[in-house]
Amino acid sequence: PYGVKFWCVGNEMFGPWQLGFMQMQHYTLKHNLFAEAMWKVDSSLKLTAVGDLETINKDYDPAQARSGKGCTQIMLEQCAGHMSILSEHFYSGRVPWTKDGRVDLLTHVGLLLEAIRKKADGHRKLQASLPNLQGRLMPITMDEWNYWHREYAYGELGCIYELSDGLGTAAGLHEYFRQSDLIHMAHYAQTVNVIGAIKTTKTAAEMETTGLVLQLYRAHFGEKPLVLEKNFAPYDIAAALTKDGKSLTVGVVNPTSEEISIALAPTGVALAESGTRYHITGPNDRAHNTPGQPRVVDIQRTDHIATATPLRIPALSTALFVLPLKL
Repeated sequence: PYGVKFWCVGNEMFGPWQLGFMQMQHYTLKHNLFAEAMWKVDSSLKLTAVGDLETINKDYDPAQARSGKGCTQIMLEQCAGHMSILSEHFYSGRVPWTKDGRVDLLTHVGLLLEAIRKKADGHRKLQASLPNLQGRLMPITMDEWNYWHREYAYGELGCIYELSDGLGTAAGLHEYFRQSDLIHMAHYAQTVNVIGAIKTTKTAAEMETTGLVLQLYRAHFGEKPLVLEKNFAPYDIAAALTKDGKSLTVGVVNPTSEEISIALAPTGVALAESGTRYHITGPNDRAHNTPGQPRVVDIQRTDHIATATPLRIPALSTALFVLPLKL
């Protein structure tokens, strides 16, 4: 009755922590039965199947262990005709089930990007090897992804997100744009408190650094990603045209302690004389916001940025430029 078209047929069914967990030989049958029943009611539904590239449940699924195949491979082999898109999840950071502590800033900012790239590379290699797909590329949705840290300040799983996490989230978004032929959807998890983009107390709420990045890119980054041939490490740069084709948007993550400048040299288009820069930064990489207190990390806007001179990106920031084109 609510017109919902995208449905997940289960969630992390490969894991014994999940209610309804079952072995893969049983879950593939159940997935197909559910898909057939749902499509019988509404053939336009978009069904998301459960996937996981690497996990082999050696403790609870002996048949899967003997096969040596991950959940994703088994689902693609046995359920490809009963799905519209395949799910993958990942979390990075100081997660509670490891003893990992802090890493250096550049490594930390690259954690999400590297995890996304690993998933995409793994899918491209695996899918190309499966005869039943006949060269078809099954799209994937990263419908859980985020940093996840051990320290909890906002109840269960309510960790604090610092500026470094915001910079890493921006770099992660850039990688999603680069992989958008394969990754058709990506859903940050979660929204409020539990590893959330917003944190609350009984009397206040505040945007985390990760939430500010999601807000900024959702509002201003273009919808038509452009290919950049060069690797700009340790910086991360992505570009896109707006949906109406009237502006070039450029996102730059600068995880270093020095301001940098980039000169644009677009071909085939001409930039207007000036544009707008939005950027997110703070006093240091551990800066964060706290509900009920003045915001330490925020989105800052600068108008009338000259396009004829190099664009300036402050230290420890992610900057997003909106540059109108001469049409």
